[in-house]
Amino acid sequence: MIAWLGVAFARNARAGREVVGIARCDFAIWREIPDNRRQPTMRATQVIMHSMASPGTTPEDLIRYWSQPGTPLESHFIVGRDGRAWQLVDTGRSADANYRANRRPDGTGAISIETEDNIGNPDTLPWTAAQIDTLVRLALWAARVHGIPRRRCPSPSSPGIGYHAVALSTLVPTGTGLRAIAELGVGDQVFDELGMPCRVTGVYDVWPERCHRLLFSDGAEVVASGDHLWVTWTKNQRHHYFRRGGERYQRRGPKPVGFPDEWAVMRPPRTTDELVATLTARDGHSNHAIPLARPLRYPDAGLPIDPYVLGVWLGDGDSRAATIYTSLANAGEDASFISGQIAGAGYRLGAWGVKRETHSGWFGVLSLTAPLRALGVLGDKHIPPAYLYAAPAQRLALLQGLMDTDGTVGTAGRVMFSTVDKAMAESVLWLACSLGQKPVTHQVQYPAGRGGRGTEYRLWWTATAPVFRMPRKLAKLNLTSTSELHARMLVRAEPAPVQPMRCLTVDSPRSMYLITPWCIPTHNTMFGAPSEWTPVSKTCPGTIRIRQFNQTVLPAIVAGAAGGGLSVADANSLERHLDVIQEKIERTFNQVNIKTGDLANRVETVESKVERTFNQVNSTTAALSAQLDDLSGQVAQLQADMNLVKEALGIP
Repeated sequence: MIAWLGVAFARNARAGREVVGIARCDFAIWREIPDNRRQPTMRATQVIMHSMASPGTTPEDLIRYWSQPGTPLESHFIVGRDGRAWQLVDTGRSADANYRANRRPDGTGAISIETEDNIGNPDTLPWTAAQIDTLVRLALWAARVHGIPRRRCPSPSSPGIGYHAVALSTLVPTGTGLRAIAELGVGDQVFDELGMPCRVTGVYDVWPERCHRLLFSDGAEVVASGDHLWVTWTKNQRHHYFRRGGERYQRRGPKPVGFPDEWAVMRPPRTTDELVATLTARDGHSNHAIPLARPLRYPDAGLPIDPYVLGVWLGDGDSRAATIYTSLANAGEDASFISGQIAGAGYRLGAWGVKRETHSGWFGVLSLTAPLRALGVLGDKHIPPAYLYAAPAQRLALLQGLMDTDGTVGTAGRVMFSTVDKAMAESVLWLACSLGQKPVTHQVQYPAGRGGRGTEYRLWWTATAPVFRMPRKLAKLNLTSTSELHARMLVRAEPAPVQPMRCLTVDSPRSMYLITPWCIPTHNTMFGAPSEWTPVSKTCPGTIRIRQFNQTVLPAIVAGAAGGGLSVADANSLERHLDVIQEKIERTFNQVNIKTGDLANRVETVESKVERTFNQVNSTTAALSAQLDDLSGQVAQLQADMNLVKEALGIP
């Protein structure tokens, strides 16, 4: 089976509808296969569309093939060219066609739909009108029954609707951030194994004979073709390079603390098939290791907030104010250090206070609210892209701020970062990997009633860089290194459905570039005789159906009707328009809040001025009244004196 095209839907949490167990489509032909009742249950959050490429070329042939014992691949639905739909597996159960989607720890999964073609060549045979109508009906049925929203999603696991090709969606670190390899073209900037920028010189889409899913010791995972090239160091090669001691090895000098910069040219490239064939060494341990990439050399960025200060605020700051909370443990040394670092970055400290019941304190940071609001993190804590793809020193400072607040250090320099925010954990994973570290992610589920925290995400690794600034934590880091600390081990390889692959050539001196958020070094395409490797200069298989999806299927799904819907232009720009509208609403809401706050301040100021003026008027009026009374008394006295003078002079 070839998973070349996917339509991903994510469950609308607000709908509150879940279907686990039996879920059957009322207009599909029910043809249960033996694996159905053995499959684990799932909560459907996506729909993925595929093209058939199996021993059978018709739906009936494929059903018979999947019904055979020992056939591990199956799909929920098949849609024939005449528009008929067969359902083989309950949509409340997982189907192995969606391997990656079924590995999620939260119990969610994807509904798989196979579409009949001409023996697995969707390049030359488009969907029929009847197939398109049935695909739309199935998508709308899934939205109604499973609460899946009808909108495009940007990635295989994100909310919404979209198509994806698993291998073509592999992320690659580029000069503008992480991008799918399917989006890259000649001239785009990527990075080599030393973290240096290089350029893509060629892009080739190929249809391999075999695919493998490679799993590494730090949890990284890659789907690669059998012909793809890697540079690895075997267990025996690592042993001889890092071994020291005895007269035999004295001429080699001191024991290396890591792999040399030239490691990628000291060993010959190997294909994925060769790695799979020699996965373990003679002693049963993992054989192949890929050295870690050096820190990625992004240029210095003009950042509005000092990266360490932002890291501290993201870790222990008030999400809606420029206030930092600190622990008063260790005789207040931690709080004193944090505040000193912020002051040393040029910020003035404001009001402060102590919470004796929690043995903690807080202090404000003046002139920080405005830049936090401008970055869009006030009320929505996250790491902005400008900080994720800043210079190494800037990224390290950000990581240090996060680790000084939400990080811990244990024995042998093993450090941990913990958070309940999955997006924050993914960002810290990228920060650490882009700085040459090897974090491993764990999820800890808390039982009900424990503060309602739910899931905590923990990143563990043995630090080989100063990921702390705080002296108490920094002093516990162990500077002793081993080869394992500077490489990831290939621990497992599994067969993967054959699917389209994209190969790159780069102008790196050692023909290496990095893939995935883990920054795994890999080799570029090998050119040779046609019998060895022939670049295929064509577009991704299924291009004609991708166009049908964009122009016909997606608009109809979004409009909520089969056989018609939005225009092509409207459908292609609908998501962009919705995003723009949402951004305008958020900006307007923020502006209203700001203006309302300003207006309230102005009203308060005016009221204060009116009150002061009223008091002044009252005071002046009282003074004038007293003066008037005094003048009246003086006038009366003068009148009396005048009368006495008249009497003395005999004036009538």
